[in-house]
Parts: sequence; structure tokens; C-alpha cells
Amino acid sequence: MFSPRLSCLLLNGFYVFVVIYAFTNVGVAFLLTGAAFVLLQIYRIPAISDENLRSRLQQTTGKTKDKQNIILHRAGVYDSPENTLEGVKLAHEWGVGGVEVDLEFTCDGVGVLLHDSTLDRTTDGCGPICRQSFQDVRKLDAAAKHVCRAKTGPMQIPSLEECIQECLKLDLTVYIDCKSQPEKTAELMETLFKKYPALYNKAIVCSFYPQVIYSVRKKDQNIMTGLTHRRKVLSTVSEGVPRNKELWKKIVSPVLDVLLEWSLYSWMWYLCGNSFFLMHKDNLSRHNLNYWTNLGIQVIPWTVNNPKEKEFFTQSFNCPIITDGMNSE
Repeated sequence: MFSPRLSCLLLNGFYVFVVIYAFTNVGVAFLLTGAAFVLLQIYRIPAISDENLRSRLQQTTGKTKDKQNIILHRAGVYDSPENTLEGVKLAHEWGVGGVEVDLEFTCDGVGVLLHDSTLDRTTDGCGPICRQSFQDVRKLDAAAKHVCRAKTGPMQIPSLEECIQECLKLDLTVYIDCKSQPEKTAELMETLFKKYPALYNKAIVCSFYPQVIYSVRKKDQNIMTGLTHRRKVLSTVSEGVPRNKELWKKIVSPVLDVLLEWSLYSWMWYLCGNSFFLMHKDNLSRHNLNYWTNLGIQVIPWTVNNPKEKEFFTQSFNCPIITDGMNSE
């Protein structure tokens, strides 16, 4: 009777009603739930239509189905220094469908490829990148800490625009993982997509932070976007180590994790108008795959390195996957 999208919204609206009613009364619960639904309708950004999305995703040709479903994490961190143009070129040589890269900003506002907010882990520089100019960043070696440094030699940190130019030239889809600064990110994306219109078919902007995605789509509703998530993302780092040192943050962050995950599954996808959901591989099941598929959203698990898991996700689940490399494990 109802579409899956409307059913999802109504069901979660009922949950909200019940929670509010538990602390107030029927009238207040009805009023606040109704107000929330109205605000959601006012501020939501319409999703790209299913037909339009399918048409865009069919633009990429010349690759086998298996390779087309492979996206190299950080432009192939296993086989080359991460977030470099050399990694992008190697992805093309492998014949994969795309690369995932990370966006950070220099102090003069240039978008560059870097996963961390600091330069220490991957380069021969140190300190926050937001305190370095683009000119100074270009002097650093992006390959300084990589195991293949002796073979590859030094490499520059590329700008996002240079990466985009290379991806378009090599017919690679680029997944741009945006870390912070919603307004600055949105302005950069608007500029680049207008300068390179082919990006509307060849780029997906993704982020752990809904405010980044909302800002990007508010600037340009034709940009394909995806929310990224793993459980306990606010309370732990990727290795499961506690993220916060302050006691109050240790207490509050698990609660915020629950609220974030609920919002992503219940209404945030609708507010932002997302087309993709990038999910940690350990959180992906047949149930939640069907959940997102019924909502018209493509699931992409990350980071899938085990060969058996690669085969399972790409063939049994028919999902694109993000992996550290073609031979990673």
C-alpha cells in the first residue's frame, strides 16, 4: 500500500511519537511528531531519481563486471602510496571501476588528497595540514612512510582537482571522502562539478558527517552523494580504541552513536537525498542490504580485503566493494 520510503518514514515517525508520549501526553506527542515531519518535508533535498541514477551509473564502459565493482581505497593504499596520482594510474592499469580518495584543506583553502588531518603518518612533514600552505605541502613527500618508497621514489600530495582530471582522463569513477568544513567542501564541489560536468556521472561525494553531505547537495542537487558509517564511530577509532579521553565524552559518545545510527537509517537518507550508503563490511548483512536496496540506495561495503569476502560481497550480494588493493588481505 505504501512505498518502502514512505513506510520507513511513517514507522520511525511512530517510534518518535511513542518516545515523546512516554514523557508527555498524546496531544504534545502528536504535535511535536507532526512538526518534525513537516520540517523534514520543508528542508529535505530530493534524491536523484532512480532512472537518472541508473543512467549515470551505466556511463562507465570497457571494464569487466567484476573489475567494475572494485573501488581502490585511498587510491590503492596496499599497492602504492595512498592518495597519490600514481595510485590512480595503477588503478587504471588494474582495470578497476574507481578509486576512493580523501579530501583535506590547506590553510589557503586548496583541497588536497590526504586521509589524516595531520601530515605525520604518511609524509615527511608534521603538524596539521590546515596550518600549511599549498605551496609548502607540495614540497613534501607523500610516499615517505610507504613500504614501496625505495621503488617508487618521492611523490607529491596532489590537489583534488588534479586527481579529478586524472580520473576523468582514465575513465575512473572517483569517490571523494570529505572529512570536515561543510561550507568550504560544498563550495569546492560546486566549483569542480561546474568546471568538469562529466563528474555528474563519474563522481560520488561521501562523508561520515551528514552536515557535509547536506551542504553539498544544498549547493547542487545533481551531485551524487553517499553517507558513510560504521558502528561506534563517535566513541571509538577504527581499531576499536576509545576515541575520547575526557570522562564526559566517554559517557556521552555511546549515546550519540546510537542516535546517529538511528538517524542515518530512519530519516537522514531522506533529508540529504542520498543515493549511496558506504557501510563497514562487518556491519553488512542480507537484512540491511535489502533494507537499503528497497529504499533505492546502493550499498558499498568497506574495507574488503579478504579474497573470500571480496567474492561474497561482489557475487552473492552483488555489491561494489572498497578494497585496499587487488592483492590485499
